[in-house]
Amino acid sequence: MVHIPRAQRLVDALATLPPEHRERLLRSETQLIEHLDKTRAWGV
Repeated sequence: MVHIPRAQRLVDALATLPPEHRERLLRSETQLIEHLDKTRAWGV
């Protein structure tokens, strides 16, 4: 866990995904973490 100040707005890292892909990632913690790791590695 990390501390995030209440005033800081978080970006939805899944907002640009098609709905079906987003739903699939939200159902699987492992796939979600892998996706976020790849996204970070790409610098997105």
